[in-house]
Amino acid sequence: MNLAFCHTVRLKFKQISSVDESLVMACLGQLEYVDRIHFESKKSIISFRYDASQLELDIVIDVLDALGIRLYRDSYWWRCKLAFVYYLERNIRSNARHVPHCCGKPPNGLRR
Repeated sequence: MNLAFCHTVRLKFKQISSVDESLVMACLGQLEYVDRIHFESKKSIISFRYDASQLELDIVIDVLDALGIRLYRDSYWWRCKLAFVYYLERNIRSNARHVPHCCGKPPNGLRR
């Protein structure tokens, strides 16, 4: 996991209290680029850190969706927060793929 491109996400979900915490931890722990999983069942919040250059947030959400955990999209605040998380992920991913145009060498005309 490249720590330069790690992103910590804290998202609210529906029906999280009915799901076993150890099952969620095990399923997210099997994903290669996910760590620091924290489960708050009283607030229905799961927070985790993942390498955004290697793993998309949609894959993590699909894993949780397969367990019966749905994203909380009922309030405007959480929809805005989710949109911002996707924006940050796109930004991190594009920065990870960026190839710099120069590596510190002088231009060809100045070398002798």
